[in-house]
Amino acid sequence: MPHYPSTSTTTSIAEGVPISVAAFAVDARPVAAPSPREEPTTCPLDKAAAALKQQDSMWSSGLSATVAKSVAAHPLRVCILDNSGSMRAADGKRLVDTGPSSYKTVGCTRWQELCEDAVSLAKMSEALGCRTDFVLLNPVPSLNACSVCRSSWSGGLAPLGPSVDSASLERTLGRVSPNGSTPLTEAVMKVVSMVQPLAPSLRQSGQAIAVLICTDGLPNDQHGFVQAMRLLQTLPVWCVVRLVTDDDNVVSYWNDLDTALEAPLEVLDDLRGEAGEVCARNPWLTYAPPLHLARLFGLPEKLFDELDEQALLPSQIRQFLQMLLGSDLDLPEPELDIPTFLEAVRVALKDEAPALDPRSGKMRPWVDLRSLERSLNRSVRCNGKGASGEGGCTVM
Repeated sequence: MPHYPSTSTTTSIAEGVPISVAAFAVDARPVAAPSPREEPTTCPLDKAAAALKQQDSMWSSGLSATVAKSVAAHPLRVCILDNSGSMRAADGKRLVDTGPSSYKTVGCTRWQELCEDAVSLAKMSEALGCRTDFVLLNPVPSLNACSVCRSSWSGGLAPLGPSVDSASLERTLGRVSPNGSTPLTEAVMKVVSMVQPLAPSLRQSGQAIAVLICTDGLPNDQHGFVQAMRLLQTLPVWCVVRLVTDDDNVVSYWNDLDTALEAPLEVLDDLRGEAGEVCARNPWLTYAPPLHLARLFGLPEKLFDELDEQALLPSQIRQFLQMLLGSDLDLPEPELDIPTFLEAVRVALKDEAPALDPRSGKMRPWVDLRSLERSLNRSVRCNGKGASGEGGCTVM
């Protein structure tokens, strides 16, 4: 989660008046009561995981399987794409392949940066055979909303827009010229009106809708937006915010909002910025593009959200690496035998292709074993020292 230092005045989170869902009713209302336990018609897990790896060899075996399994918990993703005028700003960033096993970060507009993520998520949906809806914050004549793999899960929802594939989505978004303001309150209330009728069946089946808000700014109605987000989070949803800006005021607003809400709000930076935050807390991990996309996709496992929040404990490292490298791995408890644990990880890494380190633009192993050993030894030494960091231990 971004926590940039700022010398400028931060935007405070203000209370707003209660908002009526009816005030922002959408045209695409549920047309029928959903089946109590409707399962998404996704492809088998092994084929879905293989399809992700076929798209990009950087996907690790465990991570591709973890994302494939997440579809059962999140049968639908709703991505709100901010196409306001400020998205024309040319301070965006994207990765470009510059040769064998080498990439470089180049400049682009914020909208181009966001479109690249949206298309990547659409390709993931195609590989996994799961539904993802894309909604423009400011509708344009060529596009209001569309769905990728819409037939995989209906949930009783009428179509929000035409069914498209990733290629047509890329072409359509490429023709969009960002313009207008940032009506995020209205957009969130539309999602609320969509999800509310589905809430009982979603809760019964243990499912949730993943809601991804991609924006570079502040809501037009900051007072009402807080109430809208609180109402949204009373529903079975998993909320992720993708910030397409480094503006201190904007970052501070979303960080403050995360604190003000009762339920956690995962706020993600761009790939390189997020990699820097993860490295500061868990330097042994290569924060490669597939891991960033997996978090944007909406993983129900909260351990992925803690990567940029704190140094993982040895038991958490073991759990995370099993999800990253393969759940069938029999990794020993690192606190009991660090050398044996490191050897098991080393063997598992032999079967995985190198991953891109977005900070250097170079391909590296998913795990730096020397750095992992230092982190484990430090954690074991600090075990029992308490949160004050006694004995030279640093608590993050």
